[in-house]
Amino acid sequence: MRWVFLSLIGVIGLLAAAILILYIIALLRLNQTYEIQEEHIIVPVDTLAIERGKHLVEAVTAWANYRPSRLITPPAIQLQIWRF
Repeated sequence: MRWVFLSLIGVIGLLAAAILILYIIALLRLNQTYEIQEEHIIVPVDTLAIERGKHLVEAVTAWANYRPSRLITPPAIQLQIWRF
């Protein structure tokens, strides 16, 4: 009985040590900082670039709002999924 108790304490101690080591490693990685060089971005302000940007935004939002009716699942099929 004594060996079982000592073995259990040993396993719990190893588990606690492993958790402590993993916690310290995670804490060190979370506090790590990186040196990043600042980039200067040139933003075009001519009317041609502005019109191109407007076209891209409108085209992307038009495709994001496009949902054909054949892709929408009928409510009856959705209810059958929830029954399981």
